[in-house]
Amino acid sequence: MRVTSVFLSSVAVLTATFGFQQLSVLAAPVASSSGLQSITLNTTVSDPVTFLREARSILNGEFIGYHGTNGANGNLYMAHGSGIPVPPSFNGADAELGPGIYVTDDITVARFFAQSSASANANPSNRNRNTAAGATQPVICLVTANNQNDWRTRIPKIWVPVNEIATSTGGSNDPAKLALQEARARAAHGTATTTVRFSALDVRDPNSTRTGNQLVITSGVQNQFTVEICVPVSQSVSQLPAQLHTTTFPQFNYQQMRTTWHIV
Repeated sequence: MRVTSVFLSSVAVLTATFGFQQLSVLAAPVASSSGLQSITLNTTVSDPVTFLREARSILNGEFIGYHGTNGANGNLYMAHGSGIPVPPSFNGADAELGPGIYVTDDITVARFFAQSSASANANPSNRNRNTAAGATQPVICLVTANNQNDWRTRIPKIWVPVNEIATSTGGSNDPAKLALQEARARAAHGTATTTVRFSALDVRDPNSTRTGNQLVITSGVQNQFTVEICVPVSQSVSQLPAQLHTTTFPQFNYQQMRTTWHIV
């Protein structure tokens, strides 16, 4: 494995090459008196997942959850580097919190979204299906905030109560409830487009220990996050968190992060 670091206007770029696979991590601005900071990466790492975990730690990012989608969208995310582009095809989520990139603390839920997205593309009657390579392959992606301090204290966040969740009915979301969410975001932070929205997934039992929670990264802050890596979904995902150096619901629970992450 070869690791290089490049600095562009005090922004660090770590690049690692594993055989023919190259991965890059673009950091948030690096603070130092000279505008540059020396980065030493453990060069004994031999796989992409360990590299990304090491880079996340060095560059002061923070894992925020799992995103389920299809392989074509996953390839788009991985090729983009820092920031998350809006994918051209269905991601599997129900958009209950409005438009954006959906992330969950529950890897089993991410698998469901991934399978929904891939199945939609495998349906020949779907006129809008994505026919790009990997579009029928479900994948789970790790999503990271580029800078932990910015994520915890600067990026605005709200918790949407269950009575304002715009559950999809008949293929569309309740516009009145989406309007309530936007009003809540503006009241708390003065803006809706840069406010990350959280909610429980189980509307009937928001404190359920069976199903986790979700968040949506809205358009105004998608450049503050990165999809680290996307991995194919198997029928059992129980081993994935340990392999990816993450945890999942209920040990990792957005409701328990409300104080640490300043979710109002």
